[in-house]
Formats: sequence, structure tokens, C-alpha cells
Amino acid sequence: MTVVAGGEARGRPTRVLVSGPALKFLGPVEAALRQAHAVVRFDRWAGPSAHDPARTRTLQSWAEVVLAEWCLGNAVTLAKQRPADQRLVVRLHRFEIERAEPGRVDPEQVALLTVPGPHLRTQMLERVGWPAERCVWVPNAVDVAAAPVHKTPTAERTLALVGWYRQLKRLDRALDLLEALLDADPSWRLICKGEHPWSVPWVWHDRRHRRWLEGQLDRIASSDRLSRSVRFEGHGPIDALWPRTGWVLSPSDVESFHLAAAEGMAAAAVPVVWDRPGARELLGSRWVHGDTAAAADAVLARSGQARQEEGLAARAHVARCYDRPRLEGVWRSLLLGSAGSASSSASGSP
Repeated sequence: MTVVAGGEARGRPTRVLVSGPALKFLGPVEAALRQAHAVVRFDRWAGPSAHDPARTRTLQSWAEVVLAEWCLGNAVTLAKQRPADQRLVVRLHRFEIERAEPGRVDPEQVALLTVPGPHLRTQMLERVGWPAERCVWVPNAVDVAAAPVHKTPTAERTLALVGWYRQLKRLDRALDLLEALLDADPSWRLICKGEHPWSVPWVWHDRRHRRWLEGQLDRIASSDRLSRSVRFEGHGPIDALWPRTGWVLSPSDVESFHLAAAEGMAAAAVPVVWDRPGARELLGSRWVHGDTAAAADAVLARSGQARQEEGLAARAHVARCYDRPRLEGVWRSLLLGSAGSASSSASGSP
């Protein structure tokens, strides 16, 4: 598949290959390449190491710039067979950090490795020994201009948890917070948005994981006030959620960035974040809490005008740090500019 991004502005357009599995997080990258008038081809891998070797080699030999999307078998292969005059950028997500592949990539063959959070950069430097000058933090981009800021009357007492089917997302903490708020006011509600665990085979077939999730669902079903106050909404467009939401929860044990929380902040929802590595740097210390009791106190202390002001402050934080047009410019520099200019523009995040 070939995409001609924009067209030639001057001279010959740069040939760019994007190679890897699950190419679903590429919106800002594709937009950046389109604005730079690049010609983009995609090499879609069937899994972390499953691909068509002949196709990959042919496409790589065509490209001047290669983006390895995910630091998996694709990054290992692309680094091994990189032509001397080709620029290779590897984009790591949190999924890979505990796997063997990052340690099997030859950093001397990689112009830059990008990570979505500062804590992941630290882990790559410490665990894998990646050269610091070639590892940059490039946060996820948020389309702040498109985020709705108006709120319905019930948003004041509505929490949202986006993505809840995995144990590390900590539905239990969200329920603990809701119960603390219900003690003060029975009108509080929690919307759980996202896929149901039984629709994700690898989750539902994991007995330990499944038992934990069933325990949380039983907790809701056995409580009259929780069963009245918790609503599950399936996977799908998220824009309709934000006008109904005054508070966006981020109770996870671990996150690479937590894009859903940043998107809620862009829509003027106040974030409620449990402390974890990277949370303060990414989402702002003023909204990070040490435990559920502290989170409940912070929510109850803000209502009416105070909540609205906090929501606007959260939106301003995301606009300053993660606005999509700025990060599209960062990606243009990362992929098409020099390593030095890319590093300085990417690592200048909050």
C-alpha cells in the first residue's frame, strides 16, 4: 500500500516506510509526513515477529527513512538489515519494555528511539543500557481544539473511567472512590467506558485475571447503591462521553502516558490520578493523589465554580504540553530532520 502524503512542495519527496504490527497509533505521525510531502508505504506485520521477510526487505531497500512502530521483532530486523544511508527511528510503547526485543536491537543502527513517557526513558536507559543521547521522550498528541468543553448539569457528579477490563487499570480503586463520594452525596455516578473483558479472549481466558474482574463485578451487583451508580458503556466513539463527565479517573498501577485521561482533561474534565511512575511529569502534580482517601477529599473540595476552574486548568495543561499541531512538528523533525534537532524539540515536553 502506498500513500502519497500531500505532494511535492519542492524537489523529490522523501520516501518513508512505517513497519510493524498494530499500526493504530499513527495519526499524528501520518499527518506530520503529509505536511512534509513525503511518500509513505506501510509494512504491516502479523505479530511481534510474524511478517513477510521478502516484502520487508524490498520495502526497506526502497525507503530513505524507516519508522519501526513498536520495538519488537520488526525493530530487531530493520536494524540488522539497515542500509548505511538510511535513517531508522524506533517508536517504543510500554508493552515492549519487559520483553527481550529492546535488548536485541543494535542501538548503533538506530538514529533515535522514542518513548511516550519520561519513566519509560529511565527504564530503557537502566535496563537495556540504551544510549541516552539516542532515547527521547515524545508524548502522545491530543487534539485539544476538537475536544468539547461544554458540560451537562449532571457532569458535576459524574466520574469516568476509560478502559477498565484489565486488572492494572484498577476498577477497584474507582469503586472505592465512588463509595467514598456516595457517603457524602448519593447523586454521584461512575461511567466505565470501553471493551468488556469477555470480548477480549486473552483477558477472559486468564483465570487469575478473570477471577479478579468477576470479583469487582460481583461487588457492584451485590451493592444496591453501586449497582444504581455504575454504568458500563461499550467500546466506541468517546466524544459523547466528555460533556457528561466532570471528572476523569486515572487509577492505574502503570501507564505509559494514559491518553484517555489527557483527552478528558482536554475536554475540561478534572483528572483524578493515583500516584505512579511518570504520573506527575505527564499529567501534572496538582492532580496526583497518594491514595483513594486523598483523591476523595480533593474531589469533594471542588464543586461548582471551583470544579470548572480546575477543568479549564487541566485543559490548559494539555494544550501547553500535548497539543497535536506541536507534536506533529516534533515528528517531522524526528523523522526527517537531524537527530540533534529532533532530540531538543521532543525532550522539551512538560
